[in-house]
Amino acid sequence: MFLFFIINELASSNYANQTIRNYKKVIRILKEDIKPQECEMKKYDIKSNYYEFGHPYVNEKCKKTFRNKYYKFKDGVLNYKKHLDGIECLYRCNFQQGDQELYTGPWLDITNAKPECDTIEIRCHHVNKKNIVFSDLILQVFKKKHFSKVPPNFLVNSYPINQINNKYNVHIIVLDSISQYNAQRGFPKTIKYLNNYYDAINFKYLNKVGPISLQNAHGFLVNRLAMPLYNFKNLETTQSDYSKMGRNFCNDYLDDQPYIAKYYRKLNYTVMLAEDSKKNVFAWPNCKGFKYNVAHHTARTYVMRLFDSRFNFNGQYLKTFESKCIKNHEYQFKYLSSFMNTYKDTRIFTKTWITHMSHDNLTGHFKYDGYLLEYFKKNKDLFDNGFLIFMADHGFKMGDYRHTDDGNYEDNNPFLFISVPKKLRDKDSEVMENLKYNSEKHVSHFDIYATLFDIATEGSRQDFKNMNPFDLNTIIKNDRIKGLSLLRKIKKKRTCLDMKISSQFCLCREKFYEYNGSTLRKIKNRNNDQPKNDPNVIVNVIKKNFVKVINKILEEGKFMKICAKLTVKKDGLFRMKYMISETNKLIFLVRQEMNPKGIFEAYFNEDGKLDSMLIVRIDKYTPYSEVCLRGDYRRQFCYCKSLFKKGEKGI
Repeated sequence: MFLFFIINELASSNYANQTIRNYKKVIRILKEDIKPQECEMKKYDIKSNYYEFGHPYVNEKCKKTFRNKYYKFKDGVLNYKKHLDGIECLYRCNFQQGDQELYTGPWLDITNAKPECDTIEIRCHHVNKKNIVFSDLILQVFKKKHFSKVPPNFLVNSYPINQINNKYNVHIIVLDSISQYNAQRGFPKTIKYLNNYYDAINFKYLNKVGPISLQNAHGFLVNRLAMPLYNFKNLETTQSDYSKMGRNFCNDYLDDQPYIAKYYRKLNYTVMLAEDSKKNVFAWPNCKGFKYNVAHHTARTYVMRLFDSRFNFNGQYLKTFESKCIKNHEYQFKYLSSFMNTYKDTRIFTKTWITHMSHDNLTGHFKYDGYLLEYFKKNKDLFDNGFLIFMADHGFKMGDYRHTDDGNYEDNNPFLFISVPKKLRDKDSEVMENLKYNSEKHVSHFDIYATLFDIATEGSRQDFKNMNPFDLNTIIKNDRIKGLSLLRKIKKKRTCLDMKISSQFCLCREKFYEYNGSTLRKIKNRNNDQPKNDPNVIVNVIKKNFVKVINKILEEGKFMKICAKLTVKKDGLFRMKYMISETNKLIFLVRQEMNPKGIFEAYFNEDGKLDSMLIVRIDKYTPYSEVCLRGDYRRQFCYCKSLFKKGEKGI
């Protein structure tokens, strides 16, 4: 309770008791004029005067310095460009081994070589001196002739699997950290084209189910609630799915979990999974992820060779890559289209996750509108034979814009467009009618999982006709699907708790009142009988408690030797709102700036105690934390002490 923190801080027990009485009285005063209210979907304007929207981010121009006089690669065949005296070039194949490892084939001469893999390493050296003079990576799609088959044992025994007619491909493209509004701001040409030529449907009220990519990926790809579910109405907390199973989504392998890509593989789809992030989303930042391969093809080995210090040849591969001035999304999208072309006569399932486009910059994606427009134009025939789910995991979650009410809403509202196969786009299509109907509904990432499951099973079995509501839980074995398929009309009104969305992230928000000058005046006016009472007592207690909680996290992680102790920042940013629950308890939403650096957001109960262990950092922290602490989610709380020596005070 807050009592511990107050008494611990104050020298005089009499003063401490007075402070506690004052605190409790202020809480009573705050409750007098408010009552519980139903949540409301507030409308925000896509138009914003925020400076960066009018002056989008532009990265530094890249000067191409890549020179290759050693090898050529065409139609899957490697060879020397020309004979070079005393130079020998070798290649070897790289193969994925789960989310964290790779293994390689032998080094072989490149003369007329046909590498039977997707990621190829090349090194050229002097024959006598043996020193490396050139190194490079190649990413291709090598068509495999045979795949091992696994029976679809995830469906109940009575389900007629032989009637499933999987005619259509499925493509998921995730662009990290882009909200519904910000997609419209940044991709106007692409969206117009998708609307006109793909008949893409825009879902305006997609709600994320977790704070970051990791938890949201568990939602729309694994049907798992990866964090506790918190309810503002009654202040109750429901355990995460993994806690209920006695598992940990980070420290335990996920191979036995209901990963949707695994189900598609069991239904004889050829599966491709690709991401441009340094780590697979399920293995970030130091989680185990999957021990065994799910995909038939992946660009993960290429990315590991670029970024993983265990495999990057002392950074040489990344230097070569950067000298080519290739954007991360460019090679990933090229890999996707190559895969679609290579397997155009087979049923395929793909997931392409682009992190680097907009993760670190609010308007980082604006300049790629033209690129995406041309990509969807060029590959339209390939996409026409499949479902396209074009989406984000969450909105932009750090920086000044995130400090605003609009930015907070957008963080919780990632964009989502769904396009169906061309054969299902006609005016009589039930699927199109249902998608349009649901596009105005409040939906969650769990509904995307249900949609993917529906496409793989019952939707395909019915040839996407008679698309009335259907309980997918009647056909799945050993699991409960949390969402509802977007291919079928969602007629019932659902709360965030119904959709397994924690109240912190819900787009439908309860009434929060600003704790400001007006609040303080109200407290003072009702405190005339006790002039010594301090209306700022709640602010002071929560400020100190917030700092204590974060320092405790650093202490428990044994990071205090490398990370600075945080303190309350005098005159720093502090914003507090409050609401009342149906149990007549107050909840405080606090946004606080701390020394040496950091702006954090969390919810506190009326005792001044952190109400859930979810603390979100909403300013950029990489330059201040990853100097000394990498690969740990707690790095967001760290300001590296080593920066003080360089004059970085952060104050």
